[in-house]
Amino acid sequence: MTIDGGTEIDAGTEVDAGEAVDAGDPGIYYCGACATDLDCGGTDNMTPWTLQADIMNGVDPSPQNVSLQESLFSEHKVKVFLYNQQVTDSLTETFLADAHNAGIPVVGVYETMPTPGYTYQTWMEAEVNALNKAVTSKVSTEHL
Repeated sequence: MTIDGGTEIDAGTEVDAGEAVDAGDPGIYYCGACATDLDCGGTDNMTPWTLQADIMNGVDPSPQNVSLQESLFSEHKVKVFLYNQQVTDSLTETFLADAHNAGIPVVGVYETMPTPGYTYQTWMEAEVNALNKAVTSKVSTEHL
């Protein structure tokens, strides 16, 4: 993938199309590396859309959606849990704990560039690398 300024980074060569991931917030598909790596990379977001929308809109999700989300971890239906590092609450922290308890690697992603110390290119590269490490080596990267 080529990002701003013509810098080449390896985006998703380790993440196969159809890879099951869990994104607890719809913004994840539009932030950072995930806009390219998840959406265009063909991964399969297992989180129910209605749950993501409820989290995004600050609405209590249905018990059925919460139960389904928890089962994604307990039944090991996903290879990685991606969460919006910049928008957390008690529910997303519960999902984070559920992922940890199930041994699912966690990747914290950012909607806006974390500071200090990042350029756009290094931010994108860091998020892509974190996702690759989670899928291939089961290594969590919760903070950049």
